[in-house]
Amino acid sequence: RPPDVALPMVAASLAHRGLPWIVYYGFHNAANKATLQGMAELLSWYASHPEFFAGETWAPVVALVSPSSRNALGQPLFPANASFLLQRGAPLSMFRTEHISSGTLDSAMIVTAESCGVMAAEATRALAAWVKAGGQLIARSDVAAYDGTGRRRPSSLLWESVGFQKAPEGVAKAGRGQVIVVKADQIGPVALAHASALTFQLPLAKVEIVAFRQPRRILLHVLRHKVFKGPVEIATPIGLDVTASVARWHQPGQSNSATLPLNQE
Repeated sequence: RPPDVALPMVAASLAHRGLPWIVYYGFHNAANKATLQGMAELLSWYASHPEFFAGETWAPVVALVSPSSRNALGQPLFPANASFLLQRGAPLSMFRTEHISSGTLDSAMIVTAESCGVMAAEATRALAAWVKAGGQLIARSDVAAYDGTGRRRPSSLLWESVGFQKAPEGVAKAGRGQVIVVKADQIGPVALAHASALTFQLPLAKVEIVAFRQPRRILLHVLRHKVFKGPVEIATPIGLDVTASVARWHQPGQSNSATLPLNQE
């Protein structure tokens, strides 16, 4: 792959703290040189600056991913709302449904469930407890409505756990939290509307922000997904509570950092 394709993939993997899967067959030719050199620079910078990849990931928006729903029902593995939200500056992470527990959703404020027709009983109970404790769930009506073989259950395990006999219509209160039941193509826009205080203001679909919080600073990994010219203005969300007086820019391939203009409003 050429540098403009391969290098953003490597950079995004590192920013999300997932090591990239690189396959290289050892062909030494001119076409490979630029990509190999670019990957080497990125990985070297990553290895020599562990302090830039430490801290608590700030991702209060969570999109659920269900391999079981893909296998049993043919539902998409990666929900469309995840791409929609990322492209619009939402600080998002994706959780597999089998990893949901009483602790994994502690830092989440909004959870989307688009392709989750199959969900284990333990996961539905943990998700329901999170909602009733104050979380906001935006989901399709058929979430957890099927067993692992793809057979329709008499009722959804999730809605039973939340306290409804069937899927509510629209907005419904659940304990101290809220569920919003909409069609699949509405999940992204509805989640974005409710995440306005959590969303970075960015050029649409060109830049992604991955935020880490450390005791004395906030790290913003700025990922460029498209080649474009000119400056980029980033407005941090209210929910991140940024009170910094100085902003520094660090870039792979450059030994010195630069001061960025910072406007506090």
